[in-house]
Amino acid sequence: MAIKINCFECGKEMIVKPSRFKMYKSFFCSYLCKKNNMIGKKISEEHKKKIGMATKKSWNNGVYGSERNRKISISKKGFKHSIESKNKIKVNHRGYQSIKTRKKISKTMKGMKKSEKHRENLSKSKRGTKLSEETKNKLSIHFLGSNSSLWKGGISFEPYDKNWTNKFRRDIRKRDNNSCFLCNFKQKDSPRLLCVHHIDYNKKSSIKENCVTLCDNCHIKTNFNRKYRIKLLQSLLSKKYNYIYDNDIGDYDEVSKMLGHSVTQTTQIYTQCRKLNLLSSINKCKELEICSISNKVA
Repeated sequence: MAIKINCFECGKEMIVKPSRFKMYKSFFCSYLCKKNNMIGKKISEEHKKKIGMATKKSWNNGVYGSERNRKISISKKGFKHSIESKNKIKVNHRGYQSIKTRKKISKTMKGMKKSEKHRENLSKSKRGTKLSEETKNKLSIHFLGSNSSLWKGGISFEPYDKNWTNKFRRDIRKRDNNSCFLCNFKQKDSPRLLCVHHIDYNKKSSIKENCVTLCDNCHIKTNFNRKYRIKLLQSLLSKKYNYIYDNDIGDYDEVSKMLGHSVTQTTQIYTQCRKLNLLSSINKCKELEICSISNKVA
């Protein structure tokens, strides 16, 4: 026969089976009442230990702990989600992390160095994956212009100097045997003309000492480690064509302002004077009147 009893928290009358009445000491009409009843109460150390022991063992048909985990692992081996299931998981996890959480994760990961093994694993996981056109367009917009880490203030839109002609580029390619100066990739094997690269990245300094032929792959690599690339290409050109470079003069833009000439003129003058050993450093250029000397040399 059912027993009538009041809730221990709110006093609401409820009906309880006799079996439950014998099993439990306290009764609540809802989980909220049970929760409110526990607020402010202190649990004894003995009670805490009992709760800890009960929660340590995860029950699954009489199998505990590591043995249970091993059996689950064996049962799940080789299991693959269907495409429908994958799509459901995607939808459920979309927008799971808030913008604030993403920013926190980004800050903690910034500057963190990955091991070689980690990089290899990341590379393998991404290998063979194809991005959809929609994703490609989104990435393109996201890294466009000033958002890109390679942004240099829009210098790619600046004009070249007068020496940058089709004939000049043909002469540079011919000098380098119509092949990439670094990897020796031949012009005949390429569907398009090989690139002519400015070694010091200055478009207004189009002279043979400052230009080299590169394939597309090698040309892309020049966007990274610029100081190293400048030294590398200058040393290789110096060995092959006996060009003379002086890395102590600093930026040609600053020197050209000091001389009152264009960057191209400054580069040509300095190269000619160095070949004839007319000066030991660019700081003496005013005293020695390099401009008049270069005119005599020409």
